[in-house]
Amino acid sequence: MILSLKSNRKPNYRKCEFLATRLLQQQSLSSLNISVTELKYDKKIIFDTIQNYCRTVGEDIQNFHLNGFLKDGCTIVYKGFYLVLYNYFASTNPGRLNWTLAHEIGHIYLEHKADEELEEREAHWFAAQLLMPEYIIRSIEQYVGRLCSSDLTKLFNVSEAAAYSRLNNLSKMYKRPPSKEEYEVLRMCKPCIDSFCMSKDVLINPKTSDQYYKKMLLVKGYSK
Repeated sequence: MILSLKSNRKPNYRKCEFLATRLLQQQSLSSLNISVTELKYDKKIIFDTIQNYCRTVGEDIQNFHLNGFLKDGCTIVYKGFYLVLYNYFASTNPGRLNWTLAHEIGHIYLEHKADEELEEREAHWFAAQLLMPEYIIRSIEQYVGRLCSSDLTKLFNVSEAAAYSRLNNLSKMYKRPPSKEEYEVLRMCKPCIDSFCMSKDVLINPKTSDQYYKKMLLVKGYSK
């Protein structure tokens, strides 16, 4: 258990977005279905089940219970390694498991030292931006109109609840232009975005699409 003094600090959502985007920027994405276990990390991260960890080290599995239930996930830091543990039985729901792992990766990259409400909110926001990037959703909506939660479940392979929550939060936010880092990920994912739009019976002129991306580069000053 980590003891900490109450802080008046508010969640730093912009930092969550930046770190999640920077992690995606380091990948070679060929799909919008982000598998957290298959991402490349610049930190020493190992994934395993809580059950296997307890069997291996002789730990009492009751130590991983919260309010009578086995935790979905947690992270143990040991000698520079981050051991991300998850409940084996949660792995039967891929969307839920992927969210749990993204949440734990958020704690790691945000360098959280406590596990209070503020840290949980930041880790949730990081996970949302990692698995369902705002700038990709906004880009697609420019072509097909407002997306629904079922669109996000197909597009990003997330649970219906996570998709609904994401769209609900984005509907309350001001639409801002993508940052340089976000735009680089957006450009990398362009084939996936175009493919999804065409699956919605929206015809995209490749030439027009390329011109749009090039124009955005010039307007934002990201290229000569």
